[in-house]
Amino acid sequence: MIRMLTTLLVCIVLSTLAFIGNEALANIFRVPTLSSGDIVTVEVENEPELTVKRLRIPDRGSVDLPLIGEVELKWKSLREAEALITELYFRDYLKQPKVKLTVNQFRPIYIDGNVNIPGSFEYTQGMTVSSAIEQAGGFTTNATPKAITLLVETSVTGPVEARLDDNVMPGDVITVE
Repeated sequence: MIRMLTTLLVCIVLSTLAFIGNEALANIFRVPTLSSGDIVTVEVENEPELTVKRLRIPDRGSVDLPLIGEVELKWKSLREAEALITELYFRDYLKQPKVKLTVNQFRPIYIDGNVNIPGSFEYTQGMTVSSAIEQAGGFTTNATPKAITLLVETSVTGPVEARLDDNVMPGDVITVE
């Protein structure tokens, strides 16, 4: 009986995933990643000389930190970057480093097409396509609200069709037809 229920549950999950599609599924699990233009603060607990405030990530994607030198942050999540910096300090310098990485400002998102104020806008946590379009002054009278594309900054396949409730991440480009 348990085996039959497990099989049924697996079938339901798989059919649900197939129904919502790969793009929608990928959108659910997206988290902001660091990239050039982001401004971060690196704090090492009880080590004020290792703290670096308001450090802009340059185009090369790596930053220079005290003692450990160049650290590649580009395309890493906050947790991944914290873990990497912690490991580098632990490896040769500190016994139990406690690193806190804070994003002071992410790079902007971009909105173009049939919105009232196209351009770049500050990214905020939890931003959706709808809230981004609101920041851009809403749809123009010529807009087709169901014809929106989202170009994810790290995409290799190009823009995808977007829904108003899709998440937006730093560096993304929204186009309204």
